[in-house]
Amino acid sequence: GVMGRVSDALMSEEGMSVERFNIFNRAEGLEGRYGSDPYIIDAHGVPAFNEDASSVDMFDLIKEMNAAADFDSGVFADLWSESLLSSIKANDLLTEALENVQLSSSFGSDSYGKSMEMISNLIATR
Repeated sequence: GVMGRVSDALMSEEGMSVERFNIFNRAEGLEGRYGSDPYIIDAHGVPAFNEDASSVDMFDLIKEMNAAADFDSGVFADLWSESLLSSIKANDLLTEALENVQLSSSFGSDSYGKSMEMISNLIATR
């Protein structure tokens, strides 16, 4: 998408660190060649991964299952496992960062106000 190409140019030509965030909408406009995939966020923050886990140590089980690489493991399976674990960790880090934000301004209760509040929260996490 257009914003993905803009972020690609900032990363490749300017050497900037860029993250892409999608609030409330579809992320096609943020897709690019470089960097991580866009974060998908709604008015309540980052959607929880496996919110109702059947085990208290579910992340450890997922990590153990996805770390089992053998000589004949496929490269795509390894890439998928690495992406899954990386996404879960990024989700947790962003959730924690957003929980620690205290804004001094208030925004409207409509969808535009909620979007602006989330943007302010994201900026405050820097």
